[in-house]
Amino acid sequence: MSMPDIALPEVPAMHQHARFFKDNGLDFIEISFTGVKDTVIKKVGPDHMSKFRDAWNAYCDGTPMARRAGTSLTLLNGVDQQLADKYIAQNVHTVEELAALNDAQCQALGHGTLTLRKQANDRLSLLKFQTEEKARKAVSDAAATIGAMPAEKYASASEVAELKQGIDDLKALLAQALATKKPGRPKKDN
Repeated sequence: MSMPDIALPEVPAMHQHARFFKDNGLDFIEISFTGVKDTVIKKVGPDHMSKFRDAWNAYCDGTPMARRAGTSLTLLNGVDQQLADKYIAQNVHTVEELAALNDAQCQALGHGTLTLRKQANDRLSLLKFQTEEKARKAVSDAAATIGAMPAEKYASASEVAELKQGIDDLKALLAQALATKKPGRPKKDN
């Protein structure tokens, strides 16, 4: 009898990744966790097929799984392709995954991982800042473009004043109509 998986809301879940394979005509799944070299191998069940739908579909189609999306580990200082391959073998594929590791996972991955995690967090902060800065610059450039457009593209001050006067006139008419209306139901003529 197997124990059911229990999810505790106060305990953060570790990111899981699946690899399906066939052994003696039976389908199996290898579930690995980001930053942990240990894996769990089970016979494939419907819950695995639904939880890891993309990996299951790729396995059924015979196509290899696409590489995980994210920032390459080789963008970090001191990480060459050989070290990146070592981390990929230990199930850390991107800078985002490295930045999300906790202290115990970093210690399990080996010497220097805590430093690389800090570097990954710094890199992600820099990328976020650069993205926000590009957005600010785009808004600033758009405002400068609008400011450089000829004045005839905009309504003149007199046109704006005329529109405001028209709105005030409509407000006065509405107030007058409401003031002349008698409250209550109109009397019925016999």
